[in-house]
Amino acid sequence: MTQSHQSRKEPLRHPTPAEIRAARYANRPPAPQVVFIQPSLRQEGAESLQSIENRRYPKIKTEGLRMTKPATEAARRSNLTESHIRAVLESPTDVEPDRDNPDRTRFTKGSLIVVTGKDGVIIGIYKR
Repeated sequence: MTQSHQSRKEPLRHPTPAEIRAARYANRPPAPQVVFIQPSLRQEGAESLQSIENRRYPKIKTEGLRMTKPATEAARRSNLTESHIRAVLESPTDVEPDRDNPDRTRFTKGSLIVVTGKDGVIIGIYKR
């Protein structure tokens, strides 16, 4: 009985996916290093990242207001100034929680709606 036990071989084991990948890539040469060389900003036609960002999201005068980029873009498209937005925030005709997200507050005055977060950041500006 002990002889038959000793003569038994271990069952064949299939290699794991990690072992298959390791065997497949074992003889490959290492990949070359990729080095990114930033173009000189002094080259003709090269723009700074700040000028590209300012062109995409032009600044409106909002010294005391904190706004997200989409809200700033909405104000710029609607030709709203800081004074328009401040007028809604300082003396709104209606204040209610936002329907979609109760953590946000909707300030309404006339046809202008300003949505702010809990921290006071202006998240959205809408016209009715």
